[in-house]
This record gives sequence, structure tokens and C-alpha cells, in this order.
Amino acid sequence: MQTHIEAKSSTKANFVEILGSAVIYLFRAFKDIFAGRIQVSMLISRLVFIGYESILMIVALCSIASMILTYNTAIELTNQGGRELVGGLIAVADLREIVPIFVAFALAARCGTALTAEISTMTVTEQVDVLKVLKIDPVYFLLSPTLLAVIILTPLLLAIAIIVSLFSGMFIAKMVINLEFAEFLNSAWKYVGLKEYFYPLIKTEIFCIYALLINVTMGLNCKGGAKEVGLATTKATALVIVGIIILDGLLTPILFID
Repeated sequence: MQTHIEAKSSTKANFVEILGSAVIYLFRAFKDIFAGRIQVSMLISRLVFIGYESILMIVALCSIASMILTYNTAIELTNQGGRELVGGLIAVADLREIVPIFVAFALAARCGTALTAEISTMTVTEQVDVLKVLKIDPVYFLLSPTLLAVIILTPLLLAIAIIVSLFSGMFIAKMVINLEFAEFLNSAWKYVGLKEYFYPLIKTEIFCIYALLINVTMGLNCKGGAKEVGLATTKATALVIVGIIILDGLLTPILFID
């Protein structure tokens, strides 16, 4: 019984430690960015890695999610006399919820897990300790370029995801209820306000920064061997998914409140 309680306490302590480390690393990384202390070669590597590796998954997830949403709502709205609402509903749902969440999920699934495994392996094989011996800050070398790459790439990835989602919705609406593209777009422009242009970018930036911050933090805090590398990757994925949902629940009423 005592061992079980100690194990639970240790798990909670580890969870709090990870979140605390993530906040500290975030401030240190932003300090490097604002001071212009960024390793250019690592930044370019992260830009190519994050952009190239995540784009296909972002397109797939956002298009399929938009298709499913359109299919499930277009017929019912038409039956209830709300045909003119289809484009607006799909556009608002895509911009406010589907695209920001699925962009972050895709980024975490495709790039975040790889970063956690890579940095965890560097940590357990003492490569991170070598950086410290050489007086190279691991946060400066590993996190700061990654954070800046995410900040730079997120608007581009978000724009691509929005275009793909809206065209997917238009295609399904045309197939299911024979809704013309012009009707869909007119409805979308009618119900999409100014906040739908800027607030999704805020949400997506926060989600993506959080996701990769947790992944890198888990890697830097990994201790042990090969087994712990796998556990760190699994825990990071769980923390990212749950954290993004919680952040969405907190940000949505703040950003979109009338």
C-alpha cells in the first residue's frame, strides 16, 4: 500500500516537474529568440523538417474532418430549410475548431514524437551532457530553433489547412446536396467575421508551441535507457493531446465571446 502511494506521488511530481521545466525552457527560448541568439543551420533544419514532414498529414486530417462534418450537417440543414447556412457553418467550424486542433495534432504526431525520441536518445546517451561540457546550452541548441521554426511556419500551415478544408467542404456539399460553389462561398463570407481571420492563428500558434515545447521538454528530462525513451515519447503524446483540448476549452470562450 505504501509503495503504491509513493508511486502515485512520484508520478504527480514528475508531471508537475515537466510542466515547470516547460515554462522555464519557454522563457529561456524566447530570450534567445529576442536576443537574436539562434543557430541558423539548426533553424533551417527545423524549418525543413517541420514543414515537409507535417504538411501531408495536415492536409489529410483537415480535409477528411471537413468532409465528415459537411456530410453530417449538409443533408440535415437542407431538410430543415437551412440550405443557405451550410457554407457558413462549415467555414466557421473549420476556422474556429477543426483546423487549429488538427494542425496541432498533425504537427505533434508527425514531428513532435520524432523530436521527443531524438532528444531523449541524445539525453540517455549523454550527448546533451557533452553539449553542456562544451558550454552549449541545450535549450539554445535544441529548443530555441524549434520554437522559432514553429512560429514562422504556423501561419503558412494554417493557410494551407484552411484552403484545403473549405474546398473539401465545398466538394462534399456539391456531391451530397448539389450546393454550388458560389452558394457555399457566399454563405461562408456572410457568416465569417473579422475574428475568424485572426483568432484561429492565435489558437494554432499557441497549440503548436505547446505541443513541441512539451515534446522537447520530455526529451530533455528523459533519464534511463531505451525503455525510458519509449515511455517519454508516449507520455509526451498524451500530455500534448490532453493539453491541446484543455487549452482549446480555455481559449474558445475568451477569443470568440461576443
